[in-house]
Amino acid sequence: LTLLAERAPKVIEEAQHEAEQINDQFPHLRGYFEENTIGISSKADVIKDAQTRFIRDQREILCKSTESLTDADFERSMNLAGRALTEYILFRQKTIERLKEVDKKDLEATIHNVIVPQRTVLREGDFSQDIYKNNSWILDDKFMTYSTVLSEMEMTDLIKELTKDENVERNDDRPDIAVIFSNDPKTSEKFDVVIIELKRKGLKSEDNIRIEAQLEKRARDLFSIYPNKIQSLWLYGIVELDNDYKAVLSTAGYQPMFSKGNIFVHTGDITVDWESRTKIPAVRYILDFDALVNDADARNKTFLNIIKSKF
Repeated sequence: LTLLAERAPKVIEEAQHEAEQINDQFPHLRGYFEENTIGISSKADVIKDAQTRFIRDQREILCKSTESLTDADFERSMNLAGRALTEYILFRQKTIERLKEVDKKDLEATIHNVIVPQRTVLREGDFSQDIYKNNSWILDDKFMTYSTVLSEMEMTDLIKELTKDENVERNDDRPDIAVIFSNDPKTSEKFDVVIIELKRKGLKSEDNIRIEAQLEKRARDLFSIYPNKIQSLWLYGIVELDNDYKAVLSTAGYQPMFSKGNIFVHTGDITVDWESRTKIPAVRYILDFDALVNDADARNKTFLNIIKSKF
């Protein structure tokens, strides 16, 4: 390196610049990079080798029983845990960047599959293996905790999850994403359900407005099949909001919320049966794509900034 520095200082300078970029891009691998190979080996190989060493250390610590951990091992395990969390936060940022690239040419499925892959069911017991599939945290971080997530599944499937009954009348209507927050509905007096409906970019205002009717229909379908068990409903409609639609929402009693995009919220109950005047608590959110993406970006960058300052 001394000889190289004398003959080609520009090469050393470029290697140092590349090292800074790699460490900034992959802070969870800082200390695992072979600094002497940066600028000589390909960037992909440098990252791959560092990732291999990181995984090897994780495996080594995991193979030890809790009782056999020394103080040094414990400190090392905490360090690795912090790096693993950093890796997840970086994954979240990549997910947000993918959503930023969505435009009017993309189908609704493009957005849907980034949040939760279509035609999948995620369960609480499989949380660790599904953590990179359930990206409903993009709406709210509390959605990282759930009993069940159903993506593009029939209402029949959702009802079966709620009732634990296989003999359910067929309903082939498909909520985009449904999240159940509850214990076993057979033993719990009440439970909460989140319904998320998506509309692709570029639709006309009259097409977007239909999302409210969709959300309320989900509420009535749920209640009619399983009455008196829903504690509350959380209904999300993700659409493009123009001035006309904003005026419609304001007239309907929606209130704007603080956001880096546009979010309107309605906290009034939904009438699920007109004859009996039965109502259930429901919080309805209508938000645009900028609110979905930019609010998630702001939250995640807070974690990124803390991580970068610590590393």
